[in-house]
Amino acid sequence: TLDARADGDVRGEGGGMVVVKPVTSLGPHDRVYATIRASATNHNGRSEWIMAPSLAAQAAVVRQCCAQARVEGLDYVELHGSAFARGDAIEAQALASALTGPCRLGALSNNIGYLGAAAGVCQLVKVCLALHHRTLPPTIHVDVPNPEIDPERLPIQRALAAWPRPPAGVRRAGVISTSLGGANAFVLLEEAADRPPPQAHAGPHTLLLSGHTRRALRLRVAQMHAFVRADADPDASLAAICFTAAQGRQHHRHRVAVIAAGREGLVAQLARCEAALADADAVALPAQPWAEAGTPPPLLAAAQAWLAGGATPEPASAGLRWVSLPPHPCDRQRLWPDWLTPAVVSSDPGRAAGAPRERLDAPDERGDSSWHGRDDAPLHARDAPGNTPQ
Repeated sequence: TLDARADGDVRGEGGGMVVVKPVTSLGPHDRVYATIRASATNHNGRSEWIMAPSLAAQAAVVRQCCAQARVEGLDYVELHGSAFARGDAIEAQALASALTGPCRLGALSNNIGYLGAAAGVCQLVKVCLALHHRTLPPTIHVDVPNPEIDPERLPIQRALAAWPRPPAGVRRAGVISTSLGGANAFVLLEEAADRPPPQAHAGPHTLLLSGHTRRALRLRVAQMHAFVRADADPDASLAAICFTAAQGRQHHRHRVAVIAAGREGLVAQLARCEAALADADAVALPAQPWAEAGTPPPLLAAAQAWLAGGATPEPASAGLRWVSLPPHPCDRQRLWPDWLTPAVVSSDPGRAAGAPRERLDAPDERGDSSWHGRDDAPLHARDAPGNTPQ
């Protein structure tokens, strides 16, 4: 997309999810990434060809959305990206006719491929994160920009850069998405309004971590150890991290609790906990929290009760907001059958002796299905006496 040599898309797999709330319903702990000012949809009508967007329809949907928001210009627009030079040019020309002033362009499809029905929400997530971090992400694989796109009027964002504050004072962006059926959608976003900074909370703080299995718990502890040690998120104070882990995450059967007064102490306790969980000879998780000397007894008692399956301790939360923590690690499990070797896959299915075969009988009149025969029966024995459904 946006390159002069664009001649088709590459399919990708993925999905996205966002939580949308009215501004009036925001809670004190909500973390807001962006504000939706307006949105609009329409349809191309009859098109010249299936991958070609309609210049008139796309310009109309952008104008309609901007009119609702009382906005004339934008800093950045995330394109749907047809991945064809002509289609990209039409999409850019529609924006040029609907917006005033220069506007940067970008396309996520160059990074992750075309995701079909999930493309639009992934574009939305990208722009929300860009507004939140006040950073313009690059569009990759644009070596020779499309010559039909005016580089002065619609420059392509090809490098990572800080998002400058515009003269209007508010950073704004648009997301345009279209479908093979001809529907167009445009969403106008702006940066979230400034909120009071989180209050400082003196320690000690309790970090609660859990996993479905012991291995998943070990991965979670290692993950959080690296996250806390890196200290890369200025919004992620120790109090906010512990508050989010306690109140914003589901708690599983295998648990550890770590208590520390400061970040250095928490890093040290997490390192000790990670080393202990890596010990293959340890058969049981500790019933006591990992805590620094001098930890108040009420904190120790509350953490110990949680480790035993009790209620989640209530951390101090006044003035705190949720922060982004690493996602829960998946406990990787091999599901590929060991008997299904390349030799079996490439052989005649009617003559591959030794490969197990599962036989599914046709549904009966109630709609039920049942399995018949032994799972380890070789293919050549599938019709042997005693292996036939009754």
